Amino acid sequence: MFTISASLSCRFKKPFILLALLMAATFILAATSPAAAGLPDPSVLKSRVAGIIAQPGSVVFPYAADISFSYHADMKNFLSKLGPALDPKPVLVDNKLAKYIVMCRLSSDTAGAPFQFSADGDLIAMPEWEASLRPAFVVPLDIWNAAKTVNDIPGLRELIPTKLQYSAGPPVEPSVMRDAYFVPGAIGRLPFKNQEEKEEWIARNNFLGEDNAPLKAHLGRRTGSSKCLSYAAATVADYWSLMTGNTSLPAYSNYLSGIVEYGHDPRMVENIYHIFRQKKPSRYWYSPVGKDRVTGEEMPWSIKAYVELLYNAKNMTFADRFRASETWSLGPDGFHMDLPPVRMFKGIDFDKARDLKEGLRKFGVLYAQHTNRLFNNKVPVVLMGVHSVAIVGYFTRDGKDYFVYQESFGPKHGLYFEDSMGGPRYRAMTAQFFYQAWGFPHTLRADVKSSPAGLVFVTKSHEGRPIPVDSITARNRAGATQNATIAPDGSYLLPVSALGRSFRVTIARENFVPLALDIIVDNGNIAVKKVDTEDEYLKGYKEL
Repeated sequence: MFTISASLSCRFKKPFILLALLMAATFILAATSPAAAGLPDPSVLKSRVAGIIAQPGSVVFPYAADISFSYHADMKNFLSKLGPALDPKPVLVDNKLAKYIVMCRLSSDTAGAPFQFSADGDLIAMPEWEASLRPAFVVPLDIWNAAKTVNDIPGLRELIPTKLQYSAGPPVEPSVMRDAYFVPGAIGRLPFKNQEEKEEWIARNNFLGEDNAPLKAHLGRRTGSSKCLSYAAATVADYWSLMTGNTSLPAYSNYLSGIVEYGHDPRMVENIYHIFRQKKPSRYWYSPVGKDRVTGEEMPWSIKAYVELLYNAKNMTFADRFRASETWSLGPDGFHMDLPPVRMFKGIDFDKARDLKEGLRKFGVLYAQHTNRLFNNKVPVVLMGVHSVAIVGYFTRDGKDYFVYQESFGPKHGLYFEDSMGGPRYRAMTAQFFYQAWGFPHTLRADVKSSPAGLVFVTKSHEGRPIPVDSITARNRAGATQNATIAPDGSYLLPVSALGRSFRVTIARENFVPLALDIIVDNGNIAVKKVDTEDEYLKGYKEL
């Protein structure tokens, strides 16, 4: 049996994947009598919001507590600007309860900052904000108070699901999964991004796109922009920025919604694609099947070109192709890539599951693209790739391997039914529904010096920034081994007196190429020679 949320996980022994059919059977319930249907008292939701505002740290959602960007501090600041929570309103789809929304009083005549709860009472979406700390959604207070349902409020129509079911891969919640592998540093620690546009933001700012035509907003799930390739690429760049020792990620305003997000701006990545296309039009090709529905511009559509871009782009300063006032700079480290990227597979491959599992453990987060699908997502069509995602882990269930990917539709819980503002943050699919996948190999460095207690190692990324490792082990020719221990300053101490004058040290960290050093110690002097490990580690992979 599959479970559907953390709060329900105690009911089932094996909480894994959120299936749409189970969701429909579980709580597509009549909205007329919440108590009779076993639903939470709506007034309790109001109290929960009041508690979150009073104690912002009481809810660690949608991110882990120890993230490397300012979401938690920004959220605390944002919540401090809100007034009291107002009475919840139900959201109905086909006269059935989809979720509840609790707004807050913002002023004497406005309400905003929607907290969203599932029909079962789970918190499924926190409010979002613009750079000015203006809530993403604001409505007149009298309209909110007078409405019986959220459906009665035109300004909130983007938060109404079109259906009580899911598209594409079934949603998953990694926090309640067992016996799964997730890339270290990925789950709840990489910024979520949303490629959905926001109607009011576009209208308020009068933004223009291709040929100076106004940007267009669209109601419905997955009916907005087609910029998933740049969003997934930006997520991979976020991952490697953090893994290579960069201690924080910046904030930016989403190009299509104005909502504050974190990490690398996908719009920046997309602009580089257009710039590179000027020199390599055949490599940086556009989609042959239409233009972007929001901006009207040609759609970058080569995942291989985006891979090349992530690897090569450095030392650039440029403006957005439509908004000259919006500029970006990319420094000498670019997107923090190291060795040439490698491809797991493309098109038909009978070992996709094996290749993806091995790739996740070797290279961390994978940049991937789905196949097209037929018959309600049951049959893959491997003629071309479509939606792009960042694969972050996998699990095996009933003999099948499912690969979990981070979506580009915002930071929402797996119980969130898709609407015009996005959908669940994580989903899963079997390997057959992936068209291609790429990994980005990274190497380790180490400074070595002698001390009275042994050798001291300071481990670093290829950019020279200190990073921790999983192990440092020395082995001499006789087979004797010695492990290093970590010191309070983050360095590693390796006692070597029992190893003799020569030995090999292997430095390992998951998702990195291991570093091997042949070391000779002679009267306090150290001779260090790097051993090639890259060829064996990358054997069998096709480089970019």
